[in-house]
Amino acid sequence: MKKMALTILPSRSRSGTRTFWSGLALSAVAMLFAILTAQATPTRITAPQSLNGTHIYFHEVLARAFAAVGHAVEIEGIADPARPRMKKMLKSGELTIMWLIESPQNDQDFVAVDFPLVDGLASRRILLIRPQDQARFDGIKSVEDLRRSGLVAGMGPDWVDLALWHANSLPTITPVSDPRRLYDMLRVGNRGVDYIPRSAMGILADASVYPGLVPEQRLLLRYEREGRFYLSPQAADMRPALEKGLRILRDNGTLTRLKENHFGSISRTLQLDRRLVLSLRDDEKLN
Repeated sequence: MKKMALTILPSRSRSGTRTFWSGLALSAVAMLFAILTAQATPTRITAPQSLNGTHIYFHEVLARAFAAVGHAVEIEGIADPARPRMKKMLKSGELTIMWLIESPQNDQDFVAVDFPLVDGLASRRILLIRPQDQARFDGIKSVEDLRRSGLVAGMGPDWVDLALWHANSLPTITPVSDPRRLYDMLRVGNRGVDYIPRSAMGILADASVYPGLVPEQRLLLRYEREGRFYLSPQAADMRPALEKGLRILRDNGTLTRLKENHFGSISRTLQLDRRLVLSLRDDEKLN
């Protein structure tokens, strides 16, 4: 909100005094109107809008968190470009906010909001594969087995997973600048991509967008990082209100209900509690 200055001029006569008090009253009314108008006008926030619909949860959390502290916001979804482009938009201020997996690089480039959003679900990885390849994964019982299998993960060049797969000596390929083309390469089956690791909360939506690809049935690859909101440096002043609103949602149970509404059926459909868990070494997290 812009600060407003009220300048008072000294009066020189009784009529001037009446003029002064009348002017002061009018100025006070004008100031009050400006304040109320500013409070009623929603703050515009630009945020990614994904093709698979996973943005809906994050948009709802944002709106409710700001509402919990008395701030009206208007969220404008920006059609989901390639991830490197989104990060450039966030850094420049073209995007106000993104949800990303925490990493030292993200913490350095953007303003991290200190609040976990999905209870680790963002760093639980299910492998997106061709259904006819399930047998190739059935014998894998450890990270070492996956390493020895020679199965190659397709990834985008700036994915957090890339460093983790390298730290665990798992074969990867980053063949295209636009990671969305990876799905077509996997579907074709002869382009060197055997699987794409995807978050548990988004893989079913991915499979619906890209017919011919399915979640692998047995494995869950896990590392210990959280999904967080990251603000543009130009929007750093929003962080205190957002963190306070998120804590309110946590304490009054709203956040738990939202997570159940959006992700409860996903956990059950993927049978996350019955999968074989392969824990990945995370060198960056250890530092």
